[in-house]
Amino acid sequence: MTKPSSIAERVTKLEEQLPEVARKADDAIFLARKADTDVADFRLELHAHKKVLQALRQNQLEMQTEMREGFGMLATGQRRIVELLTVAQRQARTTNLELARRRVSIRNELSR
Repeated sequence: MTKPSSIAERVTKLEEQLPEVARKADDAIFLARKADTDVADFRLELHAHKKVLQALRQNQLEMQTEMREGFGMLATGQRRIVELLTVAQRQARTTNLELARRRVSIRNELSR
């Protein structure tokens, strides 16, 4: 590229380049505005995701509490069932012993 020699040629050359420079500046401004809009949209979406994750965490904590309470109630119920079965088993043994003693007593009486 040859350099213009006079100021008039240089000014003419710059004036010829001015529309292209203005177009590039407009394009750059448009892209900057678009990037700003994209960043704002991204921030909104990121904020929405953050809210969803916070709500999910809260829900999980609540469910964890409910599960612990439920398992506690289940354990209490199971202990009560074991207690009742133990009492029933003792009563059955006592009843069986009493029946066995009565049988022996009846046999003794019959054999006399």
